[in-house]
Amino acid sequence: MKTAFPTVTQLKLVVAAVVLVFSILAIIIEFIPFESDNLALPEPDLIGHLPLSTAIHQSKVTTNLYPHDLSVEELSQLLWALQGTTHGPGFRTVPSAGATYPLKIFIQQNGNSHFSSGYYSYNSDEHVLKLHSSINNESQLVPALLSEDQNSVSNITTIFYIIVDFNRTTDRYGTRGIQYVHLEVGHALQNFLLQLSSLNLNTWIISDFNASRVKELLHISLQPLMILPVGQDQGKLKRFSKLDVQSVINTEEMTVEQAIAKRKSTRDYVSGLIPLSIISDILNDSIDVNFPTENVSIIDIRLVVGEVKGLSMGIYSYSLTNHSLMHFYEGDARNSLRKVALDQSWVESAQLNVIISANMTWMDQQSNPDLSYRRLMSIIGIIAQNIYLKCATHSLGTVVIGAFSEGGVAQLLEIPDSHTPFYILPIGLIPAFFDQETGLFIPLSEIGHYIGLFSFILFYTSFYLTLPVLKRRLRQQVLWFHYFSGSLLAISIVFHYMVLHGHVKSLSEFSDVTSYLSAILDFPSVFFAFPTTRYDVGQLLATLGFISGIIFTVSGLLLVLEVRSYRKILRTIHKYSVFITLIFIIFHNLLNGTFLVIKPRMFLYLNILVFTLYYFIHNSFEQQRQYRKHLGSVY
Repeated sequence: MKTAFPTVTQLKLVVAAVVLVFSILAIIIEFIPFESDNLALPEPDLIGHLPLSTAIHQSKVTTNLYPHDLSVEELSQLLWALQGTTHGPGFRTVPSAGATYPLKIFIQQNGNSHFSSGYYSYNSDEHVLKLHSSINNESQLVPALLSEDQNSVSNITTIFYIIVDFNRTTDRYGTRGIQYVHLEVGHALQNFLLQLSSLNLNTWIISDFNASRVKELLHISLQPLMILPVGQDQGKLKRFSKLDVQSVINTEEMTVEQAIAKRKSTRDYVSGLIPLSIISDILNDSIDVNFPTENVSIIDIRLVVGEVKGLSMGIYSYSLTNHSLMHFYEGDARNSLRKVALDQSWVESAQLNVIISANMTWMDQQSNPDLSYRRLMSIIGIIAQNIYLKCATHSLGTVVIGAFSEGGVAQLLEIPDSHTPFYILPIGLIPAFFDQETGLFIPLSEIGHYIGLFSFILFYTSFYLTLPVLKRRLRQQVLWFHYFSGSLLAISIVFHYMVLHGHVKSLSEFSDVTSYLSAILDFPSVFFAFPTTRYDVGQLLATLGFISGIIFTVSGLLLVLEVRSYRKILRTIHKYSVFITLIFIIFHNLLNGTFLVIKPRMFLYLNILVFTLYYFIHNSFEQQRQYRKHLGSVY
């Protein structure tokens, strides 16, 4: 008897059915809270209640800590502030050189009533705590600390550890990466301190301890840099009155959480004037830092001013003691600063640049220069993070620049020989649409986000309309919708690309032909550049998706217009370009989080489900059609 083997089509359908079932199960599993050693954290509160300026001027550091059982919500909030994600999976609450993100957060739980004791590590992408070790050597931490720090951890139920993997950054930047890591610690620390204020909690910063013993306690090989016990200060909180700065916005100031969530690195700026009152507000708040010495001259701040209303162009020295400016160079020096800043164009296009330097002579004179260096870097990181957050509250853009000619910058700005510049922060107006009803500036990137999301959904619908069973029933209307949605996707990609890459900085510029020519000329540079980061790969995929989207749209229009020549080839090109475009855009979303509103893993599961379901339906109906055709030939 002859055995009937399944056909290739039947095998494909079986595989598609299996993948379909597993995709559905994976999505269901995402919503089922299984028993696990991991601690699922609630979503962080992005609204908050404490204004950013109030939090900056409020004391958060004290040795007089009293035990406090952190709730799961408080723990979630503090971990998110330290290393949580914003603007998609590839972006965190603090900036990182080259998006290398060398910081890792561990916590030690000592008899907390809300969850088990032990050591946990924080996974920022999934926003969960993973049990690292259930063995809690609480008493062994005290001998690893200096005598003045030992009381601060006594009876404390939750202790945070900032751990670093230097190799993640030094592999890309060499020894300079060590400096970048210590600066990044300062950024994360300031977020942590501000979030503590919002939660009415306190900490004591421990940066001098026996690192080897702490490694043994945590069972890690990476380097611990900071220990942060969290508790409450039952003494009276020291509060600073906000400096007398003219009100610069009609709306209420952003909260700590809102500012952290909105903070992002921006390099594209538009021309215009920034009021001096806004610059005063940013600087006066940002420099409120607990220095390791009463001598605040360990930090030097200079301004290179361009378009600031109420302030002449030139170079200024900012006094940290009386918040005054000394003008010592007339004229626009932004072009000169750009040349010594490795020709980074955003230095020149920003309205002003803030340069932060530190007194290295003071550091060398300390008994422990290495510890003093780390503390100096933390201070610079704290000031820079404050500038980031204050810029977010005023809808301004900024980015930290750590790569430049230190000697060239010092000479241009007449920085004292004892000081070394570490950061340049350009501050500028970002591309935005002004909403007259609310009086708020809405960044163009946010508008592009929603337009892109809408077009993406349309394109998914169009993708399903390529199913023969639907196309034959809905006829010509389907075709027009199909090509219209494809065109919208291409337009949204153009809009998004031109905004992100600075080719368009206002709505009026979309009528400027040169903006489009500039974007087209920029495509080869993105296409042929060797991608070195996750972001670069995502940009390359977006470019390829744009090109395939154009091919899809053009080939579709030619089919609608019933162009007789090469009709078969056009159908093939059109059929596969829709698949290719979707693949490119999906992986661009996964890498860069452009349209992403759900977790990356869930997004991937949903797309597998979409494609499998499409394939399953398509082949099922195709098999039925072939079967009916076969029956017709028989009878």
